[in-house]
Amino acid sequence: MDLSKKIQAAAQLLKPHRTILRRLSSTGGRISFYIGWFCEEDTGEEFSHETLALLADLPIALDLNIYHHEWNAA
Repeated sequence: MDLSKKIQAAAQLLKPHRTILRRLSSTGGRISFYIGWFCEEDTGEEFSHETLALLADLPIALDLNIYHHEWNAA
């Protein structure tokens, strides 16, 4: 399963808690999927507008930290 589908599946599980998540956000809280992506080669991922709209509706930010092995070789 690719990253986009995993994010969509996780967001779907949180959908029944939308009211609580929105309340947290409206009172100064921050909700995010924090993803550390370690890769050996150039890679990429496409996030559909449906997935991004679902995250925005919940509201969940998407934090991507990408680590390439060559960057850490020093």
